[in-house]
Amino acid sequence: NRSIMLNRTVAVGPGSRKAFELFIATDKRCQACAKRGIDLFFCSPEHQKLVWKHHKHVCGPNAHPFHFPPLSQREVDELLEQGDTPLTLDMANVDAIMRVAEPDEVQRLSALVKQPPRTVRQGIEEDFGAPSGSFSQLRSPSAFPPHQQDMLLVARESLKSAKIERKSNSFLLFDELDFWSHVAALDFVLPPRREPSNEELQKSISWSHCRHQAVVIFSLLTSRRAAKNSATVPLDLIHCAIEQYFDLVGLAVPALDEPTAAYTAHTVLAAMWDVADFKLYIHRDSSGRVVVRFSPPPSWPFTA
Repeated sequence: NRSIMLNRTVAVGPGSRKAFELFIATDKRCQACAKRGIDLFFCSPEHQKLVWKHHKHVCGPNAHPFHFPPLSQREVDELLEQGDTPLTLDMANVDAIMRVAEPDEVQRLSALVKQPPRTVRQGIEEDFGAPSGSFSQLRSPSAFPPHQQDMLLVARESLKSAKIERKSNSFLLFDELDFWSHVAALDFVLPPRREPSNEELQKSISWSHCRHQAVVIFSLLTSRRAAKNSATVPLDLIHCAIEQYFDLVGLAVPALDEPTAAYTAHTVLAAMWDVADFKLYIHRDSSGRVVVRFSPPPSWPFTA
């Protein structure tokens, strides 16, 4: 139980400075989340403020099971606008899944690859058993009830895929996606596994921890972009947040392999391209656990 901290002094407000130290143990944590079994540690109130704008939506009662906020009106409007966009499969993700998936999942994906792409409209209607034509009636966020978390995830992933398709490449600017679409996207990069199954994983407290850490990452990226002085959200802090995210994923998915970790890392780094040029190193340690670091020890023989 350690907080994300810095090994430098940074400005945190007019006329004040606060020293954060890297990986110093702390007992300061979000008390509301702790009541739901989520350990989210902060080294200081200033650190907590950097993520509070978004964390407050999944704090306390929504901490576990992690409860994604409703779609925004902007997201609903964009979904309707993108309704007829065909969604082609992300073959990099499909290939990563097929390398490690169970035979029945490989068979399902092989058949899916051969089918013509569905549109956003068709995908949402078919996935949720809605009558044909009902998609056009989804005019407000209330059409996507927050308790239907699968629908929120699919809607956000469909919107992201449609935007990528419209741009004819896989490159989106950070602000082209809603904040919660960035967080939700990380749910779609880990392939289905029998141990644990996707359904079991998404309900587990270990996956709730992963999702909370994803909120921390994208909150820090959002804060850094908005800050007049980028030193208020130093890269060291973002690095630590990302490394901790992968540590949590490794605990939640013990069977995590290097290709899947690399694909997940690509998804995270794609949101950071305009912040700095990064390289992540991926290694399977002696215990068999996949570890991801920005600055690897000299002993690591494998990088990605």
